Amino acid sequence: MDPIYLHNERLADVAFARILAAITSGELAVGDKILDGELAAKWGTSKTPIREAVQRLARLGIVQIRSSRSPQVRRVPGKEVSDTIEYATHYAAMTLRMVLPQMSATRRSDLADSFTAIAFRLDRDGDVSAAQLAALRLTFLLSPNSIARIFATNIDIVSAHALAGVTMGGHDQSSVAEMLTALATAVTDNDSAASERLVRQHFSPAA
Repeated sequence: MDPIYLHNERLADVAFARILAAITSGELAVGDKILDGELAAKWGTSKTPIREAVQRLARLGIVQIRSSRSPQVRRVPGKEVSDTIEYATHYAAMTLRMVLPQMSATRRSDLADSFTAIAFRLDRDGDVSAAQLAALRLTFLLSPNSIARIFATNIDIVSAHALAGVTMGGHDQSSVAEMLTALATAVTDNDSAASERLVRQHFSPAA
């Protein structure tokens, strides 16, 4: 990786983003160690911002820190996966219900196009889990409320890690494609109630 340059960002924030990207991409897999000395040498920085980034990742449940051992990428247990689905579903549904009526027609059209694009990718690659996760994550940062976006950013990060490779609600490719198409239509029609209902019915652990 390239050395870290500050620009207007804190070194710890840059380190956090880089480590998270490596975990999300699979470059760092579950159980892999995060060696601060190795990363510090690679990025041309001290260990301090890397350790700060690792502590932040640990607070989000992505990294596990044990005394006298190097931090490791954490495996998310099944109960935590279910809890993540439940909370992420509620947050996504609530956000759509609240924000959709405030959107301009152009922004609603763009959002609908994004759901349609996820459906096209699903048709091409057949990856149901990736399509479901992409649809959920698309909603998290829709709110223009600055406080909501702080929470949404963390929900997005946790969901991306906990739900990677997870098929939610036992749905197959056909049912996910139908949901995405219906959701795009509901968004275009500014039907916030239908949008919320579709998300809750599709992603709920009880679905």
